[in-house]
Amino acid sequence: MEKRFVWIKLKQDFFDSPEMDWIHEQQNGAEYIYIYLRLCLLSINDDGIIERRIGPLSMPYSIPKLAEKVKTTPDAMAVALSLFKKIGLIEEMNGIYAVPGLANMVGSESASAERVRKYRLRKRQNEENLLPEGTPKALHCNEKVTKNVTLEIRDKSIEIRDKKNIKKKSLSSLVDSLSYGEELKKALNDWVEMRKKIKKPVTERAFKMGLNKLQELCGDDETKKTQVVLQSVFHDYQGFWPLKQSEATRPAADRREKIRQAMEKGGGWDAWTK
Repeated sequence: MEKRFVWIKLKQDFFDSPEMDWIHEQQNGAEYIYIYLRLCLLSINDDGIIERRIGPLSMPYSIPKLAEKVKTTPDAMAVALSLFKKIGLIEEMNGIYAVPGLANMVGSESASAERVRKYRLRKRQNEENLLPEGTPKALHCNEKVTKNVTLEIRDKSIEIRDKKNIKKKSLSSLVDSLSYGEELKKALNDWVEMRKKIKKPVTERAFKMGLNKLQELCGDDETKKTQVVLQSVFHDYQGFWPLKQSEATRPAADRREKIRQAMEKGGGWDAWTK
């Protein structure tokens, strides 16, 4: 199998984002940002799920072991995780941590694609006379490599498209297969769509972790589960959290209608709670 290079893509304003800005304001904030990036790299091949694997077993990392993996102290790791969970950069379920939306930050490239990319850059520099006189010109790109890379790019595009379609069907089918009432299923589908709109799509694994969180918060009370899910839809929460007092008193149907009206008016939370 051809070697692939995998990396994390950061937006130009990553360090100026509200989340990073707030973390940087904390004592030792720069170290916590470093820890966050290390956690992203640690889970880059696992859809953002941070778990320890020993043979066929998967288990949570202890704080000391996770600190060892990212080259920091247990105290710094504990504080960092607490801050990340507070603002939604990290989610936790049964001791296992996850980085929501990491899939959108990951890029990859095969070795042959890298060679062609570098060749084309050098060729363009030659054509623009950017290289000093006497610099050897780039060799012609190997025709076979070019053909393989073209096919690889085409196949990759098809693969990405198919994965998106499978993922969409998979989550929709998963929701339909749940033994819940229609109101809760509709709320869960709304939450999945919300995650897509904020460009932090939920993976099937993270979705199942979310269901476990709902069970932990609400037991078998479907009405309460529906309220918790709708609360997350309205606030763009990436996970599920205990109901705020003002929200817990509203029937699910009333909550859904209030959310719709507030979003249409653009009044946000204030318009909803009036």
